[in-house]
Amino acid sequence: MKKKKILFATGTNSPSACDKVAIMRMRISELFKNNIRFTPIIKTTPIGIVSQDFSNCVGIAYTDLPFEKINEEFKKIEFECGDTYDKRRKNLVEMDIDILEYDGIRYHEKDWGRGYIIDMIKQTCILENEILNGKQIIL
Repeated sequence: MKKKKILFATGTNSPSACDKVAIMRMRISELFKNNIRFTPIIKTTPIGIVSQDFSNCVGIAYTDLPFEKINEEFKKIEFECGDTYDKRRKNLVEMDIDILEYDGIRYHEKDWGRGYIIDMIKQTCILENEILNGKQIIL
């Protein structure tokens, strides 16, 4: 079975962003084994809310997991990072993970137009070659 490519974006504006990002990276790396890479974290100003800056990155992976399973696991990781509806109502996003593309189908179209997302997606070309060439991952 041919593995499917997935692109996803992550973001947090938590005061403990470093801890949240570490949990997210560890859990997603476990989910996709060695078939995963992340862009460097960048800071961005919030869009549409008043809050601290966000720490964001994009990930690229190859998987045979179905979309629904990945989405379910991403929601579990958000919850594990402490994300709740009540916190989001107060403009605190402990962790947000959005699937941008799965097996050639795009999701979250608004995100594709954001400059920082475009820049990070461009970085995934090099990361994708590392995955396809079997380069070992270092966390």
